[in-house]
Amino acid sequence: MIIDKSNAKQKIGYGLKEGKIVHISTVRRGLECECVCPSCEGKLIAKQGDSNVHHFAHHDADGDRCSESVLHKLCKKILEDNKKLWVPETKVEQSADDVLGENHTLSYIFKERQFHFDRVFLEQSEGDFRPDITAEYIKEKVFIEIKVTHAVSDDKLIKVQELDVPMIEIDMSGYSAMDDIDKLTDAVLNQAPRTWVYHPKIQEIEINLQAAKVSYYKARCLKIPTIIIFSCLDISLFSDTHTRIRVSLITQY
Repeated sequence: MIIDKSNAKQKIGYGLKEGKIVHISTVRRGLECECVCPSCEGKLIAKQGDSNVHHFAHHDADGDRCSESVLHKLCKKILEDNKKLWVPETKVEQSADDVLGENHTLSYIFKERQFHFDRVFLEQSEGDFRPDITAEYIKEKVFIEIKVTHAVSDDKLIKVQELDVPMIEIDMSGYSAMDDIDKLTDAVLNQAPRTWVYHPKIQEIEINLQAAKVSYYKARCLKIPTIIIFSCLDISLFSDTHTRIRVSLITQY
């Protein structure tokens, strides 16, 4: 079989049969596949010829429009089934030049971590918007967004900030609905780029670092030897208790 991936992102490798997502390799050819599109629920044909990569096509319409939606649904389903997510190391940093032209950088690093969620909900209403995924971990809640084409909008970000709930975005734009399920699962749970769109603890540390930076600059201008000390060094992005983060400056005489 000749494998042509030139337009793989417009093809669909998955269909919905009897309420379950199935791969093109597990069904019969043509309409005998008895599948519908996971996105629009239109009837699908399983194209399993010898000249092109095997894929599903819509029976009565152009299915290219559904490929991104199918990938989006697959990613959400993977998180719902596995209930875990790897979160990379996150560095919070404040950097600027002082009045003497010298650059100073203050930073704090959250270590990478594998999270196991107790509950995962898809498209659950939160106020007046619906995040792709709402995951609960002990007493904490986190929103997860799947990026296929569009990143989190400014309007959605404002709503997330008002609710003061952490949100992480997983960038799946480099994958397609033709990738095998093992590759997609590894991408969603571990490998695909991901970043915190918003996290209240990160915001709190940024504010404290900014305040410390201003005080540090003043001390530098007065040529007063100064060191900066964090009052807590075991802060995590998720915890059972809400830790108040303080940054202190100690003057050395």
